[in-house]
Amino acid sequence: MAPLVYRIAAARLNDLRLLPAIELAAARLLAGRVPDSVLAETTSDEELQDAHSRGLLWVALADDVPVGFAHVKVLEPTVAHLEEIDVHPEHGRRGLGTRLVMACAREPRAAGTDRSLSQRFGTSRGTCRSTRDSGSR
Repeated sequence: MAPLVYRIAAARLNDLRLLPAIELAAARLLAGRVPDSVLAETTSDEELQDAHSRGLLWVALADDVPVGFAHVKVLEPTVAHLEEIDVHPEHGRRGLGTRLVMACAREPRAAGTDRSLSQRFGTSRGTCRSTRDSGSR
């Protein structure tokens, strides 16, 4: 069997129905460390549809099938927040989470601004530092 081909892309409308299952599968990794109610929570269909329509939702695809996603919320005109990021455990430890975060960071629209956003990522303990590029696009 050929190895899976992974890529990151803007979410497609038909991807949205598959994201709650990814979210629940990823949440199982937290069993015993968070309340059971958290393990059963998923992002609402309405919220996913809104994020999709605003261009604030990315997916990790394995041979064109979603296996992870990242959802950004714009909190104010120049402040964006990574609201949710999940990768199905069967596809974990392949750098997909990092690639999703980088896709969000590269997209100025996700930051709620027309200016570009420069990012520096440290892989140690999953830290992420962000600095805004002062130039205009």
